[in-house]
Amino acid sequence: MPILACRCKACGVEFDYLSFGAADAPECPECRSREVVRLLASFAVGQGSPAPVACECPGGPGACPHPCPRALAGA
Repeated sequence: MPILACRCKACGVEFDYLSFGAADAPECPECRSREVVRLLASFAVGQGSPAPVACECPGGPGACPHPCPRALAGA
């Protein structure tokens, strides 16, 4: 069941529509028109966790007085 991004041709409202099949025809929630255009939907792609930041404490990672990222990673 994909979620479609749509725009109404009659009033210009953009909305999301949960499709239950190929025969489904989205209806505008504002004007109830069935003259809608599917939009190109965007999505996010994760890259995992960010790279650790180098510890800049004078004594090095083992002497950090605060929880810097490198000290937490055990580097």
